[in-house]
Amino acid sequence: MTVVVLDTNSLPHGHYNERALLRLIEIAGRGASVVVPEVVVWEWAEHAHSSHTALAEVLRQHRVDAQVLPKVLPPDIPSIEDVVTTISALLEKRATIWTPSREVLRDAVRQQVLQLGSGERKKEVKTGAADALVLACVGAQLDEADGAVILLTSDRKLSEDCKATFDEAHVANGSGNLLTQLNKFEPAEEDLSLRTEETLTEYLNENIADLGEAIPFDDFGFEIHSGTQRFSNDTPIRVTAMELAHIDLVETHGFRITRTEDRRYGLANLRIFGDVSILFGEQHEAAPGRHEWSWERTSLPSAYIDVTVATRWNHNWQLEGVEPTGAAIIVMPSGQDDDDDHEVPEFSATESVPAA
Repeated sequence: MTVVVLDTNSLPHGHYNERALLRLIEIAGRGASVVVPEVVVWEWAEHAHSSHTALAEVLRQHRVDAQVLPKVLPPDIPSIEDVVTTISALLEKRATIWTPSREVLRDAVRQQVLQLGSGERKKEVKTGAADALVLACVGAQLDEADGAVILLTSDRKLSEDCKATFDEAHVANGSGNLLTQLNKFEPAEEDLSLRTEETLTEYLNENIADLGEAIPFDDFGFEIHSGTQRFSNDTPIRVTAMELAHIDLVETHGFRITRTEDRRYGLANLRIFGDVSILFGEQHEAAPGRHEWSWERTSLPSAYIDVTVATRWNHNWQLEGVEPTGAAIIVMPSGQDDDDDHEVPEFSATESVPAA
């Protein structure tokens, strides 16, 4: 999961802005989570409260005679706690509000008072606790996230502190730079292989439910391997269709990441276990010199499928598609294979073409 952490200055003029927030969520895309440190909510509330108070004061000092221009009454000013509650409620369905622990709060105050870490002086006033809390939030996301963690801020010092503190974090200085930072992240192949394997079973079963097939096997066809025998369209027993009604387990082997100019792929060998059946025909002599075909659908409860594939992801490394790169092989283990529990059968399928 990609995580985008928002600083106060991630939104225009340091104010909560619904339209700008929705735009950021749209750019981050599927598979991304937006996290807002609680201190940022407080700062947005303080900025909104201050602006509203200033507007009320201007209207109170309105000196124009009401016969010249209508008098505008000052607005009611809610408590700043109410503004915090309002902003928190708006964020509830769009982002996660991160609340620091007591120890993290203590350390943030310590940095400001002792002028350590994020601590600094602005016009002889000590500050920095809020920045320390934002950086603590970034660190907490790095500990949990399995994708990129990006701090979104237009504050130059906070950006520099984040880069100096966390080697693995990315920093975007605005919504226009967010997608660039997302595309820079590339997970370790081993981590992505494991995540892909964990995702594939559910993803392919959803394809079966929605599209009627897990993978477009017809692109390259398929064969049946049973011991030393192989059955395909050029054998007396002709296999014309394969159905994968449900997938129980997918194993991923030989995984590697590759790229084209505008896409990233994972090339892998898949071993698929599930409910496999085939429609096969057998040619027989109906009369001297005349042959006919008989057709039958049969289930293969002990079979599994070996197939080479290319997997596609979006910029948040969420699975978007799986296409075969070679013929699928339906493997029917022999009794001898079943007796040897310690030896994994050799992978049967081979890649015909690389991912395009």
